[in-house]
Amino acid sequence: MTTPNALVRATRQLTIDGARAIVRAAAGHAQSLSIPVTVAVTDAAGRLILLERLDDAPFASVQVAQDKAFSSASTNTPTSAWYAIAQGDPEFGYGLKSIDRLTPLAGGVPVLSDGVVVGAIGVSGGSNTQDQAIAEAGVAALA
Repeated sequence: MTTPNALVRATRQLTIDGARAIVRAAAGHAQSLSIPVTVAVTDAAGRLILLERLDDAPFASVQVAQDKAFSSASTNTPTSAWYAIAQGDPEFGYGLKSIDRLTPLAGGVPVLSDGVVVGAIGVSGGSNTQDQAIAEAGVAALA
């Protein structure tokens, strides 16, 4: 017989206050670099918790930031890694395009708590290198 505790597992979740801290840190870093970006923070399943579009951030960056966060959360992988993976396996890279919302653009980073994904951040509006650095600054707010 299975005990009820064996059928249910406890999970950690990123709170709205945690999401706000991440956005505040990322937006602050972007503003210090004078880069207008959109910052999206999701839960572990890639569902949006909080989104902030800085003044003058490109309109398209809203969707791209959300897709970067979704990609990172749902795969537990920084989006910057997907490009290298796709280059190393062109057949996989071709198939990667068929997965809705998965993007190999840098700027998506998982948010971890004791090694467990609790959410992700996606940043869009700068270069790949800039978006990645801004996302990492956001994640660092929880360290």
